Amino acid sequence: MSVSAPPHHTAASPRAAQLALLAGAIITMIALGMRHAFGLFLEPVTQALPNVDRESFGFAIALHNLMWGLAQPFAGMAADRFGSARIILAGGILYGAGLWIASSSTSAVSLSVGFGLLIGLGLSATSYAVVLGAVGRRFAPERRSTALGIASLGGSLGIFLSVPLTMTLIDGLGWSVALIGLASLSLLICFLSPALAGRAEETGPAQSLGE
Repeated sequence: MSVSAPPHHTAASPRAAQLALLAGAIITMIALGMRHAFGLFLEPVTQALPNVDRESFGFAIALHNLMWGLAQPFAGMAADRFGSARIILAGGILYGAGLWIASSSTSAVSLSVGFGLLIGLGLSATSYAVVLGAVGRRFAPERRSTALGIASLGGSLGIFLSVPLTMTLIDGLGWSVALIGLASLSLLICFLSPALAGRAEETGPAQSLGE
């Protein structure tokens, strides 16, 4: 493992930087926005599935938060080594797969795999740890803070919009179809990932993971 730092001399062209910023803002909007609406599924899911109670649903969400936190450092390391686009692409696929599995869940185990394990891993690769690093590399130091603030704003906007959108889907289509709709939306992350391609520059001496 090597120490990575935002480069000071490889800022992208203005067009590439703007596309990366737009893609990063949309990705955080989707990834962070949707997770804040998962609580809306508690009542319809527990009412529809006799094998899932509030405790089981709560465990799935807790597992999702745990996996998100634990996996973020490793997602960042993988992005440094293999490139941000590949990791974000993988995260979008995991996120969508988790929502799809949750939509067809019939037990607490499948709900935990979908809502908990897969979405948690997917979120670690599509949220701030990876996305902000990819956006920051596109901008010169004097503009980097502004760009990171705008990309972060995408996540906040997603949180604001996700609840009414998800409530509308649940009320109009039912919880299962609503989750499929969110899974389809999460695939947009995959299409946007190429705009964030690239790896952090390696600077300084090589270090072990422990160091």
